[in-house]
Amino acid sequence: MLIPEGDKNGSPVYEDFVENFRAMLKERNYTLLKNSINAIMELTALNLFVASCLRWIDLLIEYIPKSIPFIEGLLKSIETLEKPKFVESDKQVATEKAEIKEEALKEQREIPIEILLIEQRKLLERLFTLEDEIREGVFSSIVQSIENALNFSGITQLIERFRKIRENSNLENYQEILLFLNELIQAESIASKLVEVPEKPKLKSIQKEEKSVLKPEETVTARVLKVNEEKINRLMNLIGELVVAKNSLLYLSKKIDRDYEIPELSKEIKSQYSVVNRIAEEMQDAIMQVRMIPVGTVFQRFPRLVRDISKKLGKQVRLVIEGEDTEADKNVIEALNEPLIHLVRNSLDHGVESPEERINKGKPEVATITLKAKREADRIIIQVEDDGRGIDPQLIKMKAYEKGLISEEILDKLTDEEALNLIFLPGFSTKEEASDLSGRGVGMDVVRTMVERFNGTVSISSEKNKGTTVTLSLPLSMAVSHVMLIETASRKYGIPMDAVVETVRIKKENIHVFKGRKTASLRGKVLPIFFLNELLELNKAPLTNEDGEYALLVLNIRGEIAGVVVDRFLGTADIILKPFTGFLSNLKVFSGTAIMGDGSVLLIINPKELI
Repeated sequence: MLIPEGDKNGSPVYEDFVENFRAMLKERNYTLLKNSINAIMELTALNLFVASCLRWIDLLIEYIPKSIPFIEGLLKSIETLEKPKFVESDKQVATEKAEIKEEALKEQREIPIEILLIEQRKLLERLFTLEDEIREGVFSSIVQSIENALNFSGITQLIERFRKIRENSNLENYQEILLFLNELIQAESIASKLVEVPEKPKLKSIQKEEKSVLKPEETVTARVLKVNEEKINRLMNLIGELVVAKNSLLYLSKKIDRDYEIPELSKEIKSQYSVVNRIAEEMQDAIMQVRMIPVGTVFQRFPRLVRDISKKLGKQVRLVIEGEDTEADKNVIEALNEPLIHLVRNSLDHGVESPEERINKGKPEVATITLKAKREADRIIIQVEDDGRGIDPQLIKMKAYEKGLISEEILDKLTDEEALNLIFLPGFSTKEEASDLSGRGVGMDVVRTMVERFNGTVSISSEKNKGTTVTLSLPLSMAVSHVMLIETASRKYGIPMDAVVETVRIKKENIHVFKGRKTASLRGKVLPIFFLNELLELNKAPLTNEDGEYALLVLNIRGEIAGVVVDRFLGTADIILKPFTGFLSNLKVFSGTAIMGDGSVLLIINPKELI
């Protein structure tokens, strides 16, 4: 199965590399081995036989010491440009008995075939990023490697199915091969047949007359411990309680300084608070890492969905997945499933054109939908892109007006960017008739509702006849929230820091009334101004400082900037948000509550529902 493929042109010029690599292999310097392989691979054309050997070695390093005989065989192939013979020494055993060959096969099974197939899939996905002159050779090498792996598995149905797919595939049309690989890698029942790992693997010296067991040096290997999810959740709850207890130290310090006037003791408590705070943050991060799962667990469900819906609609669509290794909290990843289904179905039904329409527009007959994931600071960004017809802002405005979702006055004032956001209104749809795919007016509204439930945001950008991109931004973790503490009308509230742009002071006389609305100019931009007392219907006048200035909280609410006047800023805090349940869940202006270090209850404002 481990048979390198590729162009053998050129003479072997890797003697120094092979010699140095064998020395590092002997010393078990695995980090240096990986770095050495990566460096030489960057200098080697991908279509060469040597490059194929290097890729196999790069993969096999993870399985040292079990894989040492195979690495030695591949190193020999780099020197000779001949197919490798996987034996412990240089002895020729090509005509050994079937029993001895079976032993070699058993050793080979220690390398899971699905991992090898994943490597081929990665190469296939980046095929068109390579130079034109080497694509054909790399494609042939990938196809041959997949067939070698399937032949080794011995599953006749898979081998026959792949050969049929291969006959209808070429460099320009390899989507079926990619889909086949995705299905093969994802199917647990097939994977279990492909992978046979011995309980106690041993390296054996294959000899004609006797077999002696080698004793490889012990190496440190990753060990996996399966833990019930309930135990992880309990740890999350405990770290939440620790955060609350940690915050109480600051209140205690202030109380000792204020009421008992013992500054030395207050200072010591603050010092201990910094130590506890560091430990708590490290514990929180460690527990969060346990809950992290890759977004690929959600993405892997979409190749079949795209294939089935595109066939039903008579469209040709290629799905590209990027960043599937990006990780986030388990709850966040699971929450992505339904919004992404809506977005992908919208792209297939509304965005992507029929093959005939695409040809008339000068586009490739096969459309592309891309699922992207990446991490930015403490958030995960998911994008759904298509190269379809895009969104016509004028059509959106007229549809919203016809359905009574906006007035004629608003219709005339809307910019193109604002018009795109109309698709998130409840009941909006551009389809005249409802179908099982769209036209029911619930898709994008559901997307925004579900994303915002997890303190996320959704935005859309589009260009007519170019395509559309919908971007979801969600926090990596749902455990501990960072909030800004403010006071108004002698009451304390919290506002998520995700929504806070900045805090400033603004003079009372700089707030003006324009067309019945309060506004102010901040760094050349006109902001709408709201008073938190009025928004919460608290019958108290806002306070100013000695200079007659209001405390202004600048918020980003669904992409719009607004200023909210409060009485005082009280700093920031880490809190454990407890959402409302029962009839209190109807209080949309509040996200929930949190217990503070002094035992008081803090109401957390939901900025998206505040204005």
